[in-house]
Amino acid sequence: MKKDLISVIIPIYNREKFLKKCIESVISQSEVSTEIILIDDGSSDKSPQICDEYCSLYDNVVVIHNSNHGLSHARNCGLDICNGEYIFFLDSDDFLPANSLSSLLQALKENDADFVIGNLERYSEDGVSKEYIPLSPKYSNKLLSEEKAWHMCVDLDSIIFVVAWGKLYKRFIWEKLRFPIGKTSEDCFVLPQVMNQSNKIFVLDKITYNQILSTDSITRSKPNHNIIDSSESNTVEIAYLISRQYFDVALYRFGQGTRKLIYAKKMLKDVQSQADIKKLYKVYCKLCEKMFFHVNLKTKIRFLLFKTNFTLYTYLRENASSGK
Repeated sequence: MKKDLISVIIPIYNREKFLKKCIESVISQSEVSTEIILIDDGSSDKSPQICDEYCSLYDNVVVIHNSNHGLSHARNCGLDICNGEYIFFLDSDDFLPANSLSSLLQALKENDADFVIGNLERYSEDGVSKEYIPLSPKYSNKLLSEEKAWHMCVDLDSIIFVVAWGKLYKRFIWEKLRFPIGKTSEDCFVLPQVMNQSNKIFVLDKITYNQILSTDSITRSKPNHNIIDSSESNTVEIAYLISRQYFDVALYRFGQGTRKLIYAKKMLKDVQSQADIKKLYKVYCKLCEKMFFHVNLKTKIRFLLFKTNFTLYTYLRENASSGK
């Protein structure tokens, strides 16, 4: 481990259109020392050549070429070789604003935080700003406990809490933690373990990450089995939240996860998906039982209906949301 070094881990799969801007945004960061780890996950476009080009030009750029194994495997490869005292994940179609890493590092050191969350701005592929969600004064520029950070997840209409990217972490959090192979929504699967190790979380009210809303992103693709993975990741979070007795947050994530399950049941008709949905439904039923005595009467009735007749529950939820 090298003191004050930030290991920036960038998994790459067919991102030639965005990759140079992504890498250069890290190279141009001032007042910090960076190790830029590029993991080419079996790209078939010009991404491998772009990686090699930057590796030949800069001593702090490292390249790993793999066959295609997915995002989790690529990030894990970066974690296995990184040397930094701090770790930062960056997606290869996104880019950093100027001085974002130095701002995050300063906030982390001044507050002795385990990790720092910055804010983000979203852009279309042609570079037009699409969305910026201001942080609530309730959380911005404040040091939060784990419990308060989970409540921020409920209160704040943004993805910045649940994703792995866009945060600066102390290395110890990732010493033994790795992303699940073969899963999407990998960030949510590991979030409970990240939070379990983090007693002090600082929220910096500054844009430190620029996300590109690329049209071929996994999260914005047509409905597929990824919806089931996303719903499953919520069950991991809910089980952890119950164990910590954060029942209100658990109930919020229950609502999110079951909405995804309902959507998957409606959209995915293949035999394997339907079998996985049925299996996951049983997991949610068990979570209902664990939360049952910690919720109000209305929610108890909702849980009973969910467990008794998922088809009817789905019908009522869909009609309620459509206003019928």
